[in-house]
Amino acid sequence: SECLSENVIRTDPNIMECPGCGSYCERQDKKRSWVICLMCKKNGKTSDFCWHCRKPWSNKSSYDECGNASCKASGVLAQIQNAPKKEIIGVPNCPSIRLCPSCGASIEHNSGCKQMICKVCKSEFCFICLRKRISGSWACGSWNTKCVPAPVQEKVPGNNL
Repeated sequence: SECLSENVIRTDPNIMECPGCGSYCERQDKKRSWVICLMCKKNGKTSDFCWHCRKPWSNKSSYDECGNASCKASGVLAQIQNAPKKEIIGVPNCPSIRLCPSCGASIEHNSGCKQMICKVCKSEFCFICLRKRISGSWACGSWNTKCVPAPVQEKVPGNNL
């Protein structure tokens, strides 16, 4: 039972080990990169870190950009900007890698239709135009309806509060 619990924790994309104290932190808001470790906070230690690079959060004016020059988020952007283009349901020049428009998780299109469900935040969106499914409806049509590709993303999506 203990092994099962640890296995679930280690494979959940919304749980990460705190770089400060080693306790497990769940990202409460899947759209934010800024994470606050409750154990560190409780013990009076620096409690906030970046979900992507796991370094202390240094940009207090943003919930999405940590301010660390070596942050993995910039590497993710380089990866999607250099990703090969492909044809999806007859639409040419679609990026083969996108970031979830809700939480910023990296998703690669291997095959199949254009409709995606993010494994991290469960957001449903079109891989081609990046429009989200709203109230059960797809703004860009069914799984095989052609739509206009959104440009290659230039920032990691999330809330800018």
